Amino acid sequence: EGFVIINRTGLLNNWRSSFNPQDPVQASQFHSDGRTLYCLELAKYFNRDTADALNEEVGNSLSQLRYITSTLFQTEVPYIEFLDRVHVSEVKLRAKGLWEVPHPWLNLLIPKSKINDFADKVFGNILTDTSNGPILIYPVNKSKWDNRTSAVIPERRYFLLGGFPYLCSALIHRH
Repeated sequence: EGFVIINRTGLLNNWRSSFNPQDPVQASQFHSDGRTLYCLELAKYFNRDTADALNEEVGNSLSQLRYITSTLFQTEVPYIEFLDRVHVSEVKLRAKGLWEVPHPWLNLLIPKSKINDFADKVFGNILTDTSNGPILIYPVNKSKWDNRTSAVIPERRYFLLGGFPYLCSALIHRH
């Protein structure tokens, strides 16, 4: 799973509370003003006996990516806590009476070969910030897709699902 953050000040100070930067001082100096950041979450199930092999596998995966090293967040949480990671946000929104607020959600299926064009046009020109809600990106393997759905999916083996849940920012700012 991944997400996109556009033009946010104090980005790392508002990061999910369950994630901590490996270098908090350097991370706190990072500013995203005017920039589009692509964030990738990698989750691996493991047990203590295989931790060294897992660390090597994650290191190999990270070595193939270009990223800002001070923004690398790494944490170990129990499996159930990982599955329930949205609950903290739910509690906060419920306390403000905002959990049940309806919000439209746009899902777009983007062929892997077109993601750069999509990102340039949408994240570079159309959207100027992400204050109306998160932008979620999910990689999808076509072989795992349920063909019994009514969605028309790209012909490519891999594609991305871009999720744009729109939050009613006027309501949120009132609370």
